[in-house]
Amino acid sequence: MEIQKRRKLFCKLLPPLPGKDDRNDIKDLPNSCPLCGYPTLNSRSRHDICYICKWQDDGQDEEEKNEVRGGPNGEYSIDSYRIKFSRLIEDLKNYNGNESSINELREAILLLEKMENSLSEKNIASFMAQLKKAGALMEIFSRKRPKRKFGSAKRKIWISTGFDDSPENFEEYQYY
Repeated sequence: MEIQKRRKLFCKLLPPLPGKDDRNDIKDLPNSCPLCGYPTLNSRSRHDICYICKWQDDGQDEEEKNEVRGGPNGEYSIDSYRIKFSRLIEDLKNYNGNESSINELREAILLLEKMENSLSEKNIASFMAQLKKAGALMEIFSRKRPKRKFGSAKRKIWISTGFDDSPENFEEYQYY
């Protein structure tokens, strides 16, 4: 689902978050992560970290999606980090290896997408439980450091497992 559509859906289905009016220039910030659009934050503009994409919510939102503010999100704008995160999600969805932790995360992401397409007030609680499960699996995945084979194309890439570009957070994933 497209991010802005996802955010509107969660604004409709979930109550507003504390901090939504902390900014003087933007009122009524959406109640979801400004990067991935999932409702993973306890408050807005108060430096909560999304447990799915790891974006730290410093109050930046769609209006400044191309600005690089530095601070907690380093040299990323919302748009540039979205690109990086969406590539990781696509790689995970296309994974066809035999590492159980990656397969479990892959299945959790695919189920989230399936559930999201039929989301309503009746099934929001089960969706939120699945979202938390995917977040926990993403945390495990992002902390793993051993080199592993991942994917099916014939190429090598480097994927940040710490969601930033520090050299110690990169591992080589051999696509074969």
